[in-house]
Formats: sequence, structure tokens, C-alpha cells
Amino acid sequence: MLDEGMPLVLMQAIQVGLPVIASDIEPVRELAFEGADLPLPGDERSWKGALIKVLKEGPPEVMFVPEKVPGVKKCLTRFHPFIRGQ
Repeated sequence: MLDEGMPLVLMQAIQVGLPVIASDIEPVRELAFEGADLPLPGDERSWKGALIKVLKEGPPEVMFVPEKVPGVKKCLTRFHPFIRGQ
């Protein structure tokens, strides 16, 4: 799951419980609940709607699954052999 295309800042925000809005792209969908209302990348109307909704109604309901975000221990376990050159 954790690879070059993963949105690290998004994952950090999810881990600490911050409300976030993120584009409907594959790495983000991997972290989102099925059917989450994500704005389309590059679509100004979609992003404008999402931002206006947040301003009028408050942060969106939880769109992401915190359990899908790997913690520090999981990341270190996975990448430790790579870092040590094994």
C-alpha cells in the first residue's frame, strides 16, 4: 500500500483526526470509505462545491478509514530491510 504515489500529508492528517478534502485519485481512494464524495482532480466546479459545503456545513463527515493508514511501526517494519540494503 505505501508507495511513491501515496499522499503522506493526507495520511498524517487522517492519523491525527483532522478533517480533509482530497482529490478523487487512486492513492486517495485507497484510504477513503467506499462511496466517499471526493472532488474530481482539476475540476474547479467540483472543488468549489466541496469547499463551499465545508464553509457552510462544517467539515465533511469522515471520508477516510484511519485503519487503512499505515502507522510508523508498520512503515518501519516494511522499509527496514530496504534501508539497511538487504
